[in-house]
Amino acid sequence: MNRFLGELAAAGFCRMPGVFSLDEIGVINAKIDALIANNSAGVVRETGSTAVRGVHGPHLEDAAFLDLACREELVDLCTSYLEDEVYIHQYKINMKQALEGRAWPWHQDFVYWREFDHIEAPRLLNIAIALGDITMLQGPMCFIPGSHKHGDLINYGSEVDAGWEKAVSADLTYQLDKSVVSRLLDNHGAEFMLAQAGDVIVFDPQLAHCSSNNMSGSDRRLMIITVNAVSNAPRKLSDRPAFLSARSFDPLRAILPAR
Repeated sequence: MNRFLGELAAAGFCRMPGVFSLDEIGVINAKIDALIANNSAGVVRETGSTAVRGVHGPHLEDAAFLDLACREELVDLCTSYLEDEVYIHQYKINMKQALEGRAWPWHQDFVYWREFDHIEAPRLLNIAIALGDITMLQGPMCFIPGSHKHGDLINYGSEVDAGWEKAVSADLTYQLDKSVVSRLLDNHGAEFMLAQAGDVIVFDPQLAHCSSNNMSGSDRRLMIITVNAVSNAPRKLSDRPAFLSARSFDPLRAILPAR
């Protein structure tokens, strides 16, 4: 635990290998397939295509997804790092379908939760679970280590399209300026998040990151559970759909004993 906390503080991310078994991953992938087949409300497709870009809010439809988020070692890491109990603010699967899944431009995550969901401080964490092996050709996440220490790198003064659809598209709202990214790369370098099925990558919401198109013949599925400190809950509810922004703030720790 101390090792992972140290890596999170220093680099803005940590890798936790083999947290979930292949059997668990297989069950979850089957459930994702069912959500897509049923065209659940949180299913988002690539612009101008039928390819699925993301599945949002699966925990609102199937308790099995909530069970994954309640894995005790993950809850312990998040509460230790944020020094508070945590609840699920957002839950999604970024799909990147074979040869069709499009990029995520350079960005930080916190700006979306601040501007659209009324969360005041970046006291959140992302828990990314590899739902299959992730290779270079599949467009893995690329992090700039230590970039979370620079705080907000976004131009908040610019006018943007506040529609929730754009915030989950390849034409991403609040992208980082090229000059900012260039400076960060010169100073910190970059690291690609290759993974095996069942691995977990936890990262800070201020960490600069991106990913490229999926150029492989197989899908890349990455589940991302975003938790927020209970004391950092928004003072008013977001206008975005419930599958993008939480409507309740029950701490995960309170759910653990019942599961």
